[in-house]
Amino acid sequence: MFKYLGAPITWSSKKQTLVTLSSTEDEYIALCEAGKEGIWLKRLLEDFGQHDTKPVLIHEDNQNCIRFLKHERSSQRTKHIDVKYNFVQDLYDSNELDVEYCPSQSILILILY
Repeated sequence: MFKYLGAPITWSSKKQTLVTLSSTEDEYIALCEAGKEGIWLKRLLEDFGQHDTKPVLIHEDNQNCIRFLKHERSSQRTKHIDVKYNFVQDLYDSNELDVEYCPSQSILILILY
């Protein structure tokens, strides 16, 4: 879910279409998808004249995923992650995206009826 001026403006929930070998890989793929949406929203707002120099902030509850993103250490457990998901690494390195740890208990859950 992305917020603008405190109000939700977009959200997405879908079943992943591929099998992952670890929760870190699963979260990394979800982080990549969220990063793409966040950058698209930022560029859309720029088209409307709302220029913001701060990176898109994404709250993540998987510390291994954050560690993998920030330190780019490939290991036996992460070397199989498809190259296309490293797009999020490029966004982070270019300061277009920032990731902050948020414990699972603190993540807002919306239930829509």
